[in-house]
Amino acid sequence: MRLSRWIRLLALIGVLAMLATACSGDDGGDGDAAGDGGETDAATADEPAEEEPAAGEDEGTEAADGGGGSSDEPIRIGMLTSFTGPFTPWGIQLQAGMQMAAEEINADGGVDGRMIELVEADDQNNPEEGVTA
Repeated sequence: MRLSRWIRLLALIGVLAMLATACSGDDGGDGDAAGDGGETDAATADEPAEEEPAAGEDEGTEAADGGGGSSDEPIRIGMLTSFTGPFTPWGIQLQAGMQMAAEEINADGGVDGRMIELVEADDQNNPEEGVTA
């Protein structure tokens, strides 16, 4: 049972990652020169991040300590999708699937005793609204 809970959580995270990847593809097509400069900056920015895994672990530890790791605070997962505009049917399906997964995980006792809470936002099929949300 524990394994299936983790599989569901990983599937939920995978859906969020795919959604984030799909949404970020629109911004990169505006200009190749700007995209190349951004990639160079991103590669440079990634190098220090790789050198600081201990700092990332410390931040995770601080977040876990601040959140109480096994406290009653829920694990909040953000969901940004279209509830208005031409992609509404897919946004509603995504919402329903994520709610179902969260409900199943919560029914099994959550993740290490912490419940999953979805934080939903509507991007209104508009990049500016997506950034704001």
